[in-house]
Amino acid sequence: MKLRLGETEEMRRQKLEELQALERAHLEYFNTKRRMEADIKDLLSNMEATKRSLSLFQFHLNEGITGREKLMTVMKNEEDGKEDSEEDETRRKASSLEPGGRRR
Repeated sequence: MKLRLGETEEMRRQKLEELQALERAHLEYFNTKRRMEADIKDLLSNMEATKRSLSLFQFHLNEGITGREKLMTVMKNEEDGKEDSEEDETRRKASSLEPGGRRR
């Protein structure tokens, strides 16, 4: 099997082109992978920041509801206390009167 110099040179050139094409493809793959990893890292970071922000918002929202509920409870207790005080005052006045409406 005799190979001619021209055929050998052509085979070497084709193999070199194939190698360069593979190297370009590998470099493109590597760069794409690196960009995607960076994008994923940014997305995860943004998701974590959003999660913290939503948790904080939910906390403040819950505190607002709790605060309103506490205020409503205090106001209701105060109203109930006033009503109780008015009822107590009426009872005291009634008990201090003699039958027939005179004071003791």
